[in-house]
Amino acid sequence: MKNLLALVIAAAVFVPSIANAATPESTRLPKRAHRQKRKVSAISLVKKTDEEKAEHKERGAKKKKKALSEALFVASEPRVPLATVTQARDGMSIRSVGLKGSTCGPSSKWAKRGSKWIALDAYGQPIGTALVSGFDTNGETKCRELQFGRKSGKLGEGIYVSADSNWAASKSFEWSPDDAEKKSFDAFVHTMETHFTKDGADDAKAHSRALFFTTHDADAKSENKPARQEEQEKPTNKRTHRAVVGGNLLIVARLDSDKVWRIERLIPPGKESSSEFTPVGVLDMDKDGDAEIVYHASNGWEAGDAVMTQAPTGWKDVALSAWSNRKH
Repeated sequence: MKNLLALVIAAAVFVPSIANAATPESTRLPKRAHRQKRKVSAISLVKKTDEEKAEHKERGAKKKKKALSEALFVASEPRVPLATVTQARDGMSIRSVGLKGSTCGPSSKWAKRGSKWIALDAYGQPIGTALVSGFDTNGETKCRELQFGRKSGKLGEGIYVSADSNWAASKSFEWSPDDAEKKSFDAFVHTMETHFTKDGADDAKAHSRALFFTTHDADAKSENKPARQEEQEKPTNKRTHRAVVGGNLLIVARLDSDKVWRIERLIPPGKESSSEFTPVGVLDMDKDGDAEIVYHASNGWEAGDAVMTQAPTGWKDVALSAWSNRKH
């Protein structure tokens, strides 16, 4: 029994000696060093976490700024608010600023002297920069008609977009038809004008007063399809040649693969007075990759611009300038 007890005591003394021997003196750190090492690691971790938070916050701010930046568009004639493009739940949304008898938009946004605006050509490409130099206020509508002073480039006769937004012009949708396509288009429009107007066809050749462009066909999505199913479906890549032409009628037409022009939308003249329509621009206002059409309408005593976009059911108006005499 005494021999066994002596053996246990010897083992207890021997094992710590082995443990101490297994750890070289150079690798053992005093408790203070261990505490210092843990403190440095903690500081590094906090610093890294703060940097990550700051970086995440900056990314979020940039994303928010990009999403919430509002693009303002001024009509061609008269130069009053036409539309705003803002972030919506399902993408960018085009909306009217005001209608006759309602609002013309806050003057702090739309009629601020010295504010900068970008002039766009008929296909939405920047051609110049202008500053608001003044305005006239209409007594009936209280809308302020802007007066622009050129800062650089050209002033242009089309629409303007606010320079302080993050809106940027997309690639031009312009398409140049060949002589045969122009000739068939002239004949097609001549037939429509002869049929729908009491004054007959316009003297000017249709192709000389039209805007020709190429854009995607609208996706024919069923309202009964679940949203998840729609998201999984690939959008069509089919692109179609189209034209919009004014005069006594406004016609939007497409050129099919059989080289035949077909109507996609026709706005007839007014019943009580003569109407005059002019295509103003074909451009991607809401940055969805497809074109919107801006056109000018006048009935002799009122005038304004309208924006139409392509839907599965056809082209429809989505915004009207404050002086427009037409309704959605």
